[in-house]
Amino acid sequence: MPRRGFGKGKGGYKGPLPGPEKSDAEGERSVTAQKPAKRPPLTHFLCLPLVTAESRPQLQASLQRFKEAVLRQEDVGFDADLGAEQDYGAGSPVRVGDQERRLPTTTSIPEKAIRPVGTLHLTLGVMSLPTPEKVDEAISLLQSLDLAALLGASQPANPAAADAGKDVPAPDVAHVNASDHSPLVISLRSLFSMHPPHKTSILYAEPEDPTRRLHSFCNALRQMFTEKGLVIEDTRPLKLHATVVNTTYAKTRGRHGKGFIRSGTGSSEQSKEGTAEASTGTSTGHGPNARAPIRLDATPLLSKYADHIWADSIHVDRVSICKMGAKKILNSQGIVVSEEYEQIASAEIRG
Repeated sequence: MPRRGFGKGKGGYKGPLPGPEKSDAEGERSVTAQKPAKRPPLTHFLCLPLVTAESRPQLQASLQRFKEAVLRQEDVGFDADLGAEQDYGAGSPVRVGDQERRLPTTTSIPEKAIRPVGTLHLTLGVMSLPTPEKVDEAISLLQSLDLAALLGASQPANPAAADAGKDVPAPDVAHVNASDHSPLVISLRSLFSMHPPHKTSILYAEPEDPTRRLHSFCNALRQMFTEKGLVIEDTRPLKLHATVVNTTYAKTRGRHGKGFIRSGTGSSEQSKEGTAEASTGTSTGHGPNARAPIRLDATPLLSKYADHIWADSIHVDRVSICKMGAKKILNSQGIVVSEEYEQIASAEIRG
């Protein structure tokens, strides 16, 4: 008598019998269809550091004033008498895989979401360098480049194209004008949202280059490293930005340890930014479906800081490869006083 459910009688199983009846090729195709290819692990990123001995005092003072203002809730229209659940309201939906989840939304910024001054940089691309050989290859390429010539060949970008985030042509290093070897000096201005302002997790400042060479120079660098398979390819236009706020670094707290966070609080979390501030949207809350624990309604802040100058006359003097994950800097008492990304290699832009 056949086993129930696998016989030919009424109500029996009508599909194929379980077991190795399928060919190996068919089985492999089935598994491949069910499991999408894993993204390569992000280990490093290519960037322009913004913190120098000259720029640090300006940046430190600006971030401190910003932090004091938003933690007092003077610039965010927050009513301190409201309860935590009212602070967040209904929240904003975000898609994670095949499910839509509702993230808390607030007009207040947790302290831990404000990035330390030592982490400020402009990301050119994120990298997956899983072996010492790949790391050495990336370092060798960086150190082989004539960065001054590359900058000298950079043509001024169309302001409208740069403002729209469109890529500009890479410079032709073969046609370098000696008069183009002036230092690259930028300022950080304004405040923008990476997502719709009423439900964002990242706020950033934009670099401003009076000579309009910055985007062309950065695009050329990104292209060179991408062609060598050292920077993960990203077909979207390069968005140069210095992250000021990222709520990925602030844990939600409340009922059962999650769900809501009251204004001005936050738990420390191991920093894993890199693209985070990365322009690919593959890490640290940058994509439209970012898994940030808190969404901000930053509309009042964007208006308040539209004309703000975070730092002026920043001399961009090097290109660096950094490890993902900001390293905590401790004082003699073991207290965290700052965070910085570890630079495994740097090359100066010498005119």
